[in-house]
Amino acid sequence: MSRYLLTPRAEQDFHEIRRWYENKRGAAAARKTIRDIRSQLLNLARHPDIGHIQEDLASPEHRFWPHRQFLIVYLPDTSPLQIVTIWDARRGEPGLE
Repeated sequence: MSRYLLTPRAEQDFHEIRRWYENKRGAAAARKTIRDIRSQLLNLARHPDIGHIQEDLASPEHRFWPHRQFLIVYLPDTSPLQIVTIWDARRGEPGLE
């Protein structure tokens, strides 16, 4: 059983990130980036309270964790940990509500 669960939106984000890296930087860079993100997701699943609240972007039950240019948004009180979105911060605010 997985320690985290990607919402459909987070799944789509994951696929878009992979495609972008494959197209712009190649397959090896895409694999490394995806591996790095998965490592962050496992870390969040082990330590869900490490993220921070950003009430200007989402309700207080959401937590935010920056990783490189990405902003991982998740719900810390879920089991398995629910990953809401993996947002590329260069695209502006995630618009969660």
